[in-house]
Amino acid sequence: GVALGKRKRKVSRTAVNDGKLRGCVCGCGSVAAVKLPAIVEGLVKRGVYVDLVLSERAAFFLNVDYKGKKPGRQLQALLRTRDAAGAHLVQVWRDDDEWAGYCSVGGDRVLHIDLAKRNQLLLVAPCSASTMAKIALGISDNLLTCVVRAFYNNLSIDVAGKSEFLRHFEDRKVCLAFAIN
Repeated sequence: GVALGKRKRKVSRTAVNDGKLRGCVCGCGSVAAVKLPAIVEGLVKRGVYVDLVLSERAAFFLNVDYKGKKPGRQLQALLRTRDAAGAHLVQVWRDDDEWAGYCSVGGDRVLHIDLAKRNQLLLVAPCSASTMAKIALGISDNLLTCVVRAFYNNLSIDVAGKSEFLRHFEDRKVCLAFAIN
């Protein structure tokens, strides 16, 4: 199958939003995951830099035949696209990326936190029944559900002198597109 997310080079992990419009797309284990390349391509065409988080089952469905093609191949082509400065427009993240190279508590970056901080949009599409239940119950047992848990949406708390902190939580959208029988 298509080895999505396996990189020969170290990908920069940062929580900093560089001013670019960024969205985190999380794909779950539904047969509708075959639509992920079209979703990502649509966002990229609109100028969105995409962090694509794939569950193990979503990655599986990207390697099945769909209308005579494998969706993972279309996604591979998107992974090669870059902006004028050479930055990747799409990056794929898998469960194994979460703790790869992590050695020091408090010293090393945590991927799900970085993804939650640098993206203005969180889209879970397709969202399976299992993932919906995990999100509702606060179960965070994979990278995808950890990103959802860490992604603060319209948090309104009174923190004196922390206006920077509060700005981080404003105007960030969370969308779940269910694909459930």
